[in-house]
Amino acid sequence: MMLRIRTIARLTGIREATLRAWERRYGFPRPMRSEGNNYRVYSREEVEAIRRVARLIELDGLAVSEAIAQVVASPVKTMPRAERHQERFWAAVILLDGDEVSRVLDEAQEAMDVDTYCDGFLMPLLREMSARLDVAREHLASGYVRQRLRQVLSSLESTANGPRALLACPAGDFHEGGLLGLG
Repeated sequence: MMLRIRTIARLTGIREATLRAWERRYGFPRPMRSEGNNYRVYSREEVEAIRRVARLIELDGLAVSEAIAQVVASPVKTMPRAERHQERFWAAVILLDGDEVSRVLDEAQEAMDVDTYCDGFLMPLLREMSARLDVAREHLASGYVRQRLRQVLSSLESTANGPRALLACPAGDFHEGGLLGLG
């Protein structure tokens, strides 16, 4: 999927003029050009990289040049598996690509044991959503994560003799992700 600069600016929060300036000054990002009309078009990988730079600037306080250098030096493909899955998850959600979100969640589940998948992967995603996403994307992402938590919970064997707890949300509250993870 290739996206134009206007869409990338909207999805990442980085203005079009800023993206063009980064391209001129730092050679980043490196969009392709569409045939015929010569528009800048960005791949999913470019979106991931731009989001990583924006996050390093915003959360870690890095200068633009430092953030770009760090992202260029450690592309997503070279990151540890869990971080790679997280970055791919966020990029797919930003693009509203449900098929890719499912693929990423499937791959993460296959690569991790149940505790790591739930506590080390899914729950951190839930915690970060409100800071990373607009409302529509947060709803999409939390729906996928809640679905996966429900699947994991229903696949585990119940211990009939063990302690029990009642976990509940108020009526009409659909933020049960934390309760599902606790379950």
